[in-house]
Formats: sequence, C-alpha cells, structure tokens
Amino acid sequence: MPTISPSISNKVGLSMDGEWTVARRSRWKLLSRKGDRLGWNHVGVTTMFVLNLPEAARKGNLKNIFAKYGEVVDVYMVTKRDVNKRSFAFV
Repeated sequence: MPTISPSISNKVGLSMDGEWTVARRSRWKLLSRKGDRLGWNHVGVTTMFVLNLPEAARKGNLKNIFAKYGEVVDVYMVTKRDVNKRSFAFV
C-alpha cells in the first residue's frame, strides 16, 4: 500500500479498485474553540466514506465500530437508498 504524507492524508482515500482518489473537504461552519464566533475549524478531523451499507445499518452501529479508532465527531448516513438497496455514510 502506498505511503501518504500527513499533510494530505485527510484528502485522499483508497477506492474499491485499489486506486487513490483525491477528495475536497466541504467547509462546515463550526464554533471556534473560544466559542465566541463562527469559523472554519476542521484541523485534525478525517472523514471516512463508507459504501454498500446493509439495510440494517444504523448511525449508532457505525459510531461504535469507528470509535475503536478514535473520537467520532459525527455520522451522516443517507436515508434514501438506491435501486439495489445500498446506502452510504460519512463518518
């Protein structure tokens, strides 16, 4: 498996065919650490894209699975499935 520098590790992911894919981070509005103003704060956060989830998958299941590897800030799971009953999530 290729080695990735830490500076870009949160911008790439390994696709299902084994090729690296670059993804742009969406800018989320979060409170600054001081809590007095809104700002863009996603330093140290990595988002994982999880595909082909079974119908029984729930947000809590994903949170518990990924919590073994670090703090889970948010789980966004689509509610509408495609014609093959597949779903995906961002953790």
